[in-house]
Amino acid sequence: MRDDDPINALTASNQERDQAQQALDDERNFLQSVLDGVQDPIKVVDRDYQILLMNRAAMQNVSSGSSMTCHSINYGRDKPCTGDHVCPVRQVIATRKSVQITHEMYINDTEKRFFETKASPLFKDDGSVWGIIEVSRDITIRLEMEEKLRASEAKQRELAHHDALTGLPNRLMLVDRLNQALPKASRHHHKIAVLFLDLDKFKNINDTLGHDVGDDLLRVVAQRLKDCLRESDTVARLGGDEFVVILEEIHHQHEAVKVCRKILETLYQPFFLGEHEISTSASIGVSLFPDDSHDVDGVLKCADSAMYRAKEQGRNNFQIFETEMHTSAFDRILMENSLRQATERGEIFLHYQPLIDLTSGKLIGCEALARWRGPDGELIPPAAFIPVAEETGIIIPMGKWILQKGCRQNKEWIDKGGKAVPISINLSARQFKQHDLIEMITSILQKTGLPPRYLTLEITESCMMEDVDDTINVLQHFHDMGIGIAIDDFGTGYSSLRYLQKFPLNMLKIDREFVKDILSNEANHTIVQAVISLAHNLGLAVLAEGVETVEQQDFLKKKGCEQAQGFLYGRPVEAAQFAEKWL
Repeated sequence: MRDDDPINALTASNQERDQAQQALDDERNFLQSVLDGVQDPIKVVDRDYQILLMNRAAMQNVSSGSSMTCHSINYGRDKPCTGDHVCPVRQVIATRKSVQITHEMYINDTEKRFFETKASPLFKDDGSVWGIIEVSRDITIRLEMEEKLRASEAKQRELAHHDALTGLPNRLMLVDRLNQALPKASRHHHKIAVLFLDLDKFKNINDTLGHDVGDDLLRVVAQRLKDCLRESDTVARLGGDEFVVILEEIHHQHEAVKVCRKILETLYQPFFLGEHEISTSASIGVSLFPDDSHDVDGVLKCADSAMYRAKEQGRNNFQIFETEMHTSAFDRILMENSLRQATERGEIFLHYQPLIDLTSGKLIGCEALARWRGPDGELIPPAAFIPVAEETGIIIPMGKWILQKGCRQNKEWIDKGGKAVPISINLSARQFKQHDLIEMITSILQKTGLPPRYLTLEITESCMMEDVDDTINVLQHFHDMGIGIAIDDFGTGYSSLRYLQKFPLNMLKIDREFVKDILSNEANHTIVQAVISLAHNLGLAVLAEGVETVEQQDFLKKKGCEQAQGFLYGRPVEAAQFAEKWL
């Protein structure tokens, strides 16, 4: 048979065609096996929305009876997607670029899932787009976790700015709103009335009927107060049975008087709580901005002074602030003058309180606490003189002396063979703002010879949040030195979780106000548990302040709190007594 025989040529052509088809089939099978090895759904779609190729993961999402179009398989639609569902085919054809969209899909017609899809163009030789290849990833679990995280952060913000018992704004939000309201009132030449309200004989209700009934009463009081006010007004709970009302955009004192009378009348009506019918009343103090003071602290103090006058006048009444109510102002001036000389005269001294490990019961540290014995020999409570020292700036030299004395004392104990534990010393907000704070503390450690690991600095939440970037830099420097960092009175201020994890911290200290009623107050119970959980999630130790009973200790220990201080273990005492008992 000749080579140019037509039959031979046809046979050869058929063989070449079969070989080419086999090669194409092998290539498609190889491509399919590669795509099937990918866990994410992959589809190849042409311009007419027809699915030309899909991997095994994509096939699992195909419902029975679906046509082989992307809109039918993905969304169960007869027509291409519009409106709420972005069409990746049209997007890619229009832009000639890859696009990424998030869409929802029902698996097996019932289970709603969310997918993140990236679609990329497929080009012909002439450069036109003939279709797309899209890769999808199931992000349902990720979105659910993000939603839970947002809800958790929202809850934390709620707890930080609101009273857990009543849902009212707390002190932090109250001060924030006043800081916004005062400048606004000045610009528009309005007045602001601040009403400081205290329930009369509330302690008797708690003592006779129990804290649960007392808590129920506070919740109803909160609602009645809100019902007395405009939407633009604010009512906050400071704690206990103390409430503060802010009346904005008023023009005369009589507008505040009208609200006071309405509140007194409302609260005088009986409260029906379960089987109990309770009668109570309130004492209200009123101050006006800018008449009585030009700043937040001032108007609150004036209202507070007026409230105490209302109690003195027999309760169940209101009093407008008058200048003579500040009879304590002169005493304050005397205190300030005496305080300026107290350190030089040796009237300021330190007491030391043990910090205890709840598991072993052993000493793990101590806190240095400033005390002042006045010129007459009488002890002046820290709550009376520390705020004065802070406001006047006396805290700067006093704080330096406390640091020097505390570090020197701890070094002396260690040198004498006592148990080597860190000493905790508070830094006030004013101290923390010192430009030479790092140099000052470094110098004190060098001069006293105390290793940095035996010093812990305690800083309040509000202080840390005033200038976050600067705070991080300063704390990081102390952390790098080996100094411990603790947040003092945690829960009474506001720490953004976004920043809290950035601070180089070692410990959170739960404020004593939460510990005090931890066994009877469900709100405090919840807050303490949340703080312990938060601290552990951040890798921090937790110390509870103000532990006074074994029951409180056992509760805290059960919830995972590692450390504690309080009268249960020991009251603050002078250095010699502390060393004799603990070192």
